[in-house]
Amino acid sequence: VTLLETLALLPAGTTVTYTITTQEWPVAFAEPITATASATTTTPAFTVVCNSCEDTDLPELADIVVTNTNGQTIYTPGQTVTYTVTITNQGPAPAQNVAFTYPAPAGISSFTWADNYGVSSGTGITINDELGIDGVLEAGATVQYSVTFVVPDDFTGLLTTLATVTSDTVDPTPACITCTDTDDAPTADIVIAKTLNTGTAYTAGTNAVYTVTVTNDGPDLAQNITVQDLVPAGIVPATVNWFGSNGTSGTGNLNDVIPQLAVDAQVVYTITIPVPSSFDQDADIVNTATATGDTTDPDAANNTVTLTATPNPLANIITVKTNYQDEYLLESTTEYTITVTNPGPSDAFNVVVVDPRPYYITVMSWQGNGTGGSGTINNTIPVLAAGESMTYTVSLFIPFDYASFVGPLTNTVTVTSDTPDPVPGCTTCSDIDTPAGNFVNASDTQYTVPELIEDVLIDVECVGIDNVTWSTGLNYGQQNGIAYFHRNNSSFPIQEGVVLVSGNAIPGPGLQGVDGPNPTNTMSDGNWPGDTELQNYVPGANNDASWIKFNFVPVSNSFSFNYLFASEEYGNSGFECTFTDVFAFILT
Repeated sequence: VTLLETLALLPAGTTVTYTITTQEWPVAFAEPITATASATTTTPAFTVVCNSCEDTDLPELADIVVTNTNGQTIYTPGQTVTYTVTITNQGPAPAQNVAFTYPAPAGISSFTWADNYGVSSGTGITINDELGIDGVLEAGATVQYSVTFVVPDDFTGLLTTLATVTSDTVDPTPACITCTDTDDAPTADIVIAKTLNTGTAYTAGTNAVYTVTVTNDGPDLAQNITVQDLVPAGIVPATVNWFGSNGTSGTGNLNDVIPQLAVDAQVVYTITIPVPSSFDQDADIVNTATATGDTTDPDAANNTVTLTATPNPLANIITVKTNYQDEYLLESTTEYTITVTNPGPSDAFNVVVVDPRPYYITVMSWQGNGTGGSGTINNTIPVLAAGESMTYTVSLFIPFDYASFVGPLTNTVTVTSDTPDPVPGCTTCSDIDTPAGNFVNASDTQYTVPELIEDVLIDVECVGIDNVTWSTGLNYGQQNGIAYFHRNNSSFPIQEGVVLVSGNAIPGPGLQGVDGPNPTNTMSDGNWPGDTELQNYVPGANNDASWIKFNFVPVSNSFSFNYLFASEEYGNSGFECTFTDVFAFILT
């Protein structure tokens, strides 16, 4: 309402006073209040002068400043966080009816709080307090709250808290950007990588060793990372072993949880997969590893890695062919043993064994791999497992003219397989025998004396032989006069047998023995006692006796043997006129 009044006369020296009362101003009203008065007159020669015709009142103000912070910008699930809420009245006037409200953030079931005056504390989901004394927060006064709660392990999204302070006193800067504290969810870029000790290929029968590396590229701590690596198809899980640099280990599938992984930290797993030697040689081994965590990962594309290993089977086939001799005898049968072994590491498939019949040999037979035949071997072993062998025996007859017509006897076997051989050469696949000499050879090591009787002289399994005794120069510290002999490829009339010599049967220093060729005619020399039993049949003293005695049980009413009695002394200085050489076969 405007005051408008006219005074008809205002005598000199008089005063008129007006009192104006306004209504109660609204609480939120914060504008200056200005009242203006003016006066005019119609009296000539008078001028109205007014130095205080305007009055301005300013509002009563209280600038309340609030800060709400937990000192971080990123939270960690499972972490205990503490917020400090500071409420200050920066004046200039006391703040009337100050109220403080602080609700629990969404997803938080309760928190604890306490102020710095010990007036307010508790546990709940909201703080509703009146601040100051009787609700009046004086200018310059400060109230501080500490609010604490645990971030749940499964908490996701933004963590936001809001402090609200109201007052009846006008706040000249009501906006409050520090009343809200927002923490972002942590992020951790988990990267998983995998390598194979043999690159991109595997070999059946060996260990495929994988290295799985889990790295946290940040920017925050990673929580509860689950690392999985399933055993590839075709592998028995119980044979697989793994261990991690974090101290964990196990068999079968890798399934491990890393509770926490700091920025730039790694956990390295070593997975050993024994690939069976029989593993499909056409199959790839596909192996996939994954790593996922509770912490948000900004790049999920590097949480999975797959390594495909192609097959590289290897079977180091080793073949040995031998007839256990270096020389051959004409008109005899020689027997070869062919041993085909696969040391691995992989099984060998379709192993083909080919052993051609040597040139000029007409009679050849073989056995092996559950079968046999005559002539050339051409046999296939479907699978020769790592560590296994296959043996063949080959017999062939050597003609009487083989030495003159061909010469050395060469027999070569060839072995191939569908499975690659890392060492394809074969230095033991051929056996080469040269013709035995055209003269007799003797040996006192090939047979013992009992074996000479059992296996050479008698050579009949059913004949019972026992109590074999013997005597020769060895019994008297002299030469050995008992030995085995073979004619080799000579024309000697007896192929093999027992030789008894009144001297040295085996070549020695200055003595020929019975071996040929004999360019000196001197075969032996003896100097030991004779045989007293022989004197019953050949009267007179005798020297240098070599004899063998034995008991035997015949299997028929007759037996026979071939023998040849000879002396190098005939025609030699007339020794035959002075000495008597005796050979006796005494049956009692």
